[in-house]
Amino acid sequence: PERGAMALLIVFGGAMVSQFDLIAQHELWAGVLVCLAMALRGGKHWPWAVVCAAAALSIRELALPFVLLALAFAVIERRRNEALAWLALLPLFGIGMAFHAAAVNAQVLPGDHSSAGWNALRGPAAVLQDLTDVSLLNRLPLAVAYPLALVALLGWLAAPLRQALFALLYLLGYGVMIALFARSQNFYWALLMLPTWFIGYAFVPRAARQIASTLAGSGARL
Repeated sequence: PERGAMALLIVFGGAMVSQFDLIAQHELWAGVLVCLAMALRGGKHWPWAVVCAAAALSIRELALPFVLLALAFAVIERRRNEALAWLALLPLFGIGMAFHAAAVNAQVLPGDHSSAGWNALRGPAAVLQDLTDVSLLNRLPLAVAYPLALVALLGWLAAPLRQALFALLYLLGYGVMIALFARSQNFYWALLMLPTWFIGYAFVPRAARQIASTLAGSGARL
């Protein structure tokens, strides 16, 4: 049942990709590809994880933190071949970005506007706001949507340690990035957290059992 719920929640988290106005949104496709790479990393299918992450990087450079995290875990867990593959992806990404920058600079004119920069310092509330805005939770009142978004995080805290540690570090990293740097116009950065964030709902029953067991044990000791 837990695996079935995870599959449904991946569909739920990535459902916005079917929206006509979002089908060409880079971050949404990158988020779906990163979620798939996260599921494949660390096992016998790790080469496909690298392929998915490379595809995500080719779409949106903001997928780079995932690659760095996957590399760190491969090194710590002593998966030599996988670590080398993640490491090899970095210079390829750098070369691709250099060509991309050259192509963009060739189109820049002296009178073009410059970026306003990314130092909005919107705080943790921005994470909940943006996650809600870019997901199906936006159909609910904010008083309901925000707590529901946090419930998914509670589920991840109860997930098996190996999966939970990686996912929580990934989500925390992007949460900090949004809280510190994303302007209100950059709400679409939260798409990189989908559908990974919502997979946490699959572990909510596990979290409820753990909480109930802890409370029961505390009551017995009293």
